[in-house]
Amino acid sequence: MAAARISRAGTRTRRSPLVPIAVAAALWLAASGAQAASLSEIGQGFVKTGDAAFDLVVLRPAGAVAFLVGSVFFAASVPVVAPYHAVKGSIEGIRGAWDVFVYPPYEYTFLRDVGDF
Repeated sequence: MAAARISRAGTRTRRSPLVPIAVAAALWLAASGAQAASLSEIGQGFVKTGDAAFDLVVLRPAGAVAFLVGSVFFAASVPVVAPYHAVKGSIEGIRGAWDVFVYPPYEYTFLRDVGDF
């Protein structure tokens, strides 16, 4: 006999036995698609998280400092390099100073993915 309950109006109502079966089937189907992670996968997840944290806390600020120092060196080198190359009509010296002092720290600090060394 199906479970019966009394409603507020005082009448008896019957619950369908299909509702708990449908809920159980839905939970079973949802759980069957999930897979347990192995210990090595969990460990690698912790390593990736640690790498990302080290990158954000230590390496990115150090890269920002390197970017600022390189920018100062670039600004100091432009007056030295520019007149020589201005006579030749090119900006190769300025571009070379940019490629040495500014762009590598910029690329390392701002363009690469977090945790990618």
